[in-house]
Amino acid sequence: MNEILHDLNSPLARLSVALELARQRTGLDAQEALDRIELEAEKLSQMLQQLLGVARLEAGIELPPTQEIDLPGLVKDVTADANFEATRANRSVKLLPCGPCRILAAKDMLRSAIENVTRNALAHTADGTAVEISVTSPRGGKASVAIVSVRDHGPGVPPSRLSQIFQPFFRVENSPRRKLAGAGLGLAIAERAVRFHGGTITAANHPDGGLVVEIRLPAKSLPGTNLPFESGRTTVLNRRVAIG
Repeated sequence: MNEILHDLNSPLARLSVALELARQRTGLDAQEALDRIELEAEKLSQMLQQLLGVARLEAGIELPPTQEIDLPGLVKDVTADANFEATRANRSVKLLPCGPCRILAAKDMLRSAIENVTRNALAHTADGTAVEISVTSPRGGKASVAIVSVRDHGPGVPPSRLSQIFQPFFRVENSPRRKLAGAGLGLAIAERAVRFHGGTITAANHPDGGLVVEIRLPAKSLPGTNLPFESGRTTVLNRRVAIG
């Protein structure tokens, strides 16, 4: 699987070179079509990188080192970047007030997981609404559990499909925002990254509308025995949840 995915990088790289040459040799009347080709090539490249991420996690290879990190600080950075992108689509991302919390984690991997969950929320939240992110710790400081919660203000997910949203390539059928969503890999990658950290990721429909995705992480241990992963070992809830 990894070899096949890596082999796909070469034609994509050649496509980028050919596209740049085409821009230099054609007139303005062809630019719109070339822009479209570039956009689709970028989507293919992003999908390929996501697939490579899933393959590496499933195989348990290239596992990153861990370190103690400031979780609210990490989430604050993710929120700022996501909000910058969201403003162009008449949406926003905000971090609710939170106290200190430090955990042991692979920083880049965890950041990517939280980014994926946030991007998914942005793809489904309604125009003019904010994706709300919170970081809580039952006892504060170095408590044994840290919780990152991401809520959107979209249509939510049918209860019968909640158990599937962390599966690769899953997308809600007939979703009014389906065209804005990606290939259905972001949440799958997040689920595997969270499980690598010995945590769990859960999904629930909020009673006031929208979907809440909750990441629970242990603050003091990072088991290496969670790999290789078994797809689908995710707790899914359909209950009332509190944000804050």
